Amino acid sequence: MPYVYFKYSSEQERFFKEVEANRGKTFRVGVVFSKGTKKSFTEMSTSSTSRFADMKIVAEGEQSSFKYTLPGGY
Repeated sequence: MPYVYFKYSSEQERFFKEVEANRGKTFRVGVVFSKGTKKSFTEMSTSSTSRFADMKIVAEGEQSSFKYTLPGGY
């Protein structure tokens, strides 16, 4: 399994909410369980970089070591 980064950005969340609202959907952030703690994330990636300036890594490690639900529009 690949090494992944779970990243959160309020700018990215706001952008996705606008895009999904235009499509008649609601954007929900993803949730990852890391060390017994539930954390919200807007992107999962194999890269630690982001185009959003306020991005923070909320969890990182082997993908198979996490339980998570992906973000998306519903």
